[in-house]
Amino acid sequence: MSKKIFDEENYSFNFMPLLDAIFLLIIFFILTVTLEKEEKLLPLELPVSENPVLSKLESAILIQIDKAGDYYLDDQQFSLAELEQQVAQIRRDYQKDSVLIRSAEGTGMQKILSVTDLVRRAGIEKISFAVRDN
Repeated sequence: MSKKIFDEENYSFNFMPLLDAIFLLIIFFILTVTLEKEEKLLPLELPVSENPVLSKLESAILIQIDKAGDYYLDDQQFSLAELEQQVAQIRRDYQKDSVLIRSAEGTGMQKILSVTDLVRRAGIEKISFAVRDN
């Protein structure tokens, strides 16, 4: 008797809720990718490298040095002492452990070394330099 009940009923699977969920997930991922915080970069003419190594540094602290030798962090200009305090605070607050240094082509080596020194004093050892491909 129970076997006959199952044979008489036609079972079907409704795919519409599954498709709705998939489309919602796709929309969610598209929005999160496009709405990521885009870093505002200074218009710098980067030094050229013969063999640049590409790495993804999403969680890196971005420090920029322009041709005049001014230091920038998140589009705000800082003195060297203020920059050291900011980097140390960001490391403490956001647990960031790497730094990307962008400097204009022709920036004095002393400016770049000053930044690497203050970054190391803040406890960060992973330091990368932005260059452009040849």
